[in-house]
Amino acid sequence: MMSQERTEALADSGLDGTTLRVLLKLIGILDMDNLIAINQSEIATQMKLQKQNFSRAIKKLLAEEILIEGAKLGQHKSYRLNAYYGWKESTENHKAALEVGSTLLRDRMK
Repeated sequence: MMSQERTEALADSGLDGTTLRVLLKLIGILDMDNLIAINQSEIATQMKLQKQNFSRAIKKLLAEEILIEGAKLGQHKSYRLNAYYGWKESTENHKAALEVGSTLLRDRMK
C-alpha cells in the first residue's frame, strides 16, 4: 500500500534520478513491517551503480526522512521505509507505526 499524496510529493521533489531509482529498488525488496535489510555493494552492482552513488542516494533518502535507519543485521545495514510513504503488513501495524515512529514527520507534513 503506497500513499498517493507522498508518492506525488516524491515526483515533485528535488531528488535526482539515481536517488529515485534506488528508492524504487528498495521498495521492490521491502519486507514485512517496512524492513529493508540490504548489502549495499550487492544492490549497487545489480543496479549497475557505483557504490559511492548508491551510498549517496541512501544518505539523501535518510536526510529526507523517506528512509529511517535501523539496526545492523549481521554485516548489513537495515532501514525502514517511513510509514507515511507506504506500508507492507497489516493495517493495525501500519497505524501503530504511524503513531510511534513518525510524530515529528507527521507534524512537519501538515
